[in-house]
Amino acid sequence: MIYLSDKGEMLGEFEESSVPAMLATQKISADAFFWREGMAEWRPVAELKASSRPDAAPGPKPAVSVVAPGPVAVAPADPLRAAAGASKPFVPRRGSVAARAVDQPAADEKAMPMRATKEVLPAPAAGGKSRRWLVWSAAGLLLLAGAGGGAWWWINREPPVIPGTVVLAGTEASPVEVRVFRREDLAGPWRERLTGADTRGAELEKLLADADGQMREKKLLHEESSRVCEVGEEYNMPDVAELRADRDAKEAEATAAAAEYDKLKAEKDSLLSVAGLLENLPPPVNAVVADGQGNFALPPAEGEVVLLATTVAGSGEQKETVAWLETLEVAEDGTAPEAVRFSETNRLDVSAVRSFAGAATP
Repeated sequence: MIYLSDKGEMLGEFEESSVPAMLATQKISADAFFWREGMAEWRPVAELKASSRPDAAPGPKPAVSVVAPGPVAVAPADPLRAAAGASKPFVPRRGSVAARAVDQPAADEKAMPMRATKEVLPAPAAGGKSRRWLVWSAAGLLLLAGAGGGAWWWINREPPVIPGTVVLAGTEASPVEVRVFRREDLAGPWRERLTGADTRGAELEKLLADADGQMREKKLLHEESSRVCEVGEEYNMPDVAELRADRDAKEAEATAAAAEYDKLKAEKDSLLSVAGLLENLPPPVNAVVADGQGNFALPPAEGEVVLLATTVAGSGEQKETVAWLETLEVAEDGTAPEAVRFSETNRLDVSAVRSFAGAATP
């Protein structure tokens, strides 16, 4: 006895000898499947037809035993649905091959009653789906590997290097040092220093005014004492020694008043000098020294940074501190300006420091 399935429909249990007649009368198609006990999987009926050819050696005919009809049973899993894990009770439909075989059995295709069973019959192998799943899995792993490699490169990429040039005047007495600061790290101290300098400058203005008045007064007294002393010396007056002493004392007082004025003025001038503003700066993020032609290459930090270039120009009493200031905006993706150029256009002075630090002009 064998089970037949055709076009996704379970037909039931039949005599093996009835298959050629069912194929000849097209009650089942040539693409139908069959299964019998002991088989590992469903096989095409064409193999069954080949094994029952006339030239095959006939074997002994087994005795036919009559099996009493049992209760309605669950049919074997359909070979086309078993791959998806679906099975349902076999219910013959009117007009189907199985229904006709049950309603009007022919002499050579007598339908046999099904036996009750709970076993699940094996399904045809689904090798095509397995191969497709493996292909898609491999493609997904390749995509994940590519994305991981791109992320690793992005994280470990080298920071962009910004080339720069300092326009040299030829009077530089030391190499140009270029330092990188965070904007607020540099603007904050400058703002505090400018505010303190403005406060002290206002005090010095009053002190200078008083010192200037004292200096002028002492100078007039010295000049008057000098004239009196000259007259006494000319006429050999008896108190000429006292006149000379008074003249010298007035001269010392005038000199001391002038020195005090000069001291206050020097302090006021140093409060707002570029050299004074460049003292005691915070540590930079990075720093390089330009070569003899003023060229340098600097990897900046992310975000907004400030480049401060400084050098000393001149010699002797003519030495002065020269500085340049440039603000750079580095995007999150590392995009930065192609080059930096320090020249007269970004030369640093007190007014430029005020503008950068956001300090009010007094």
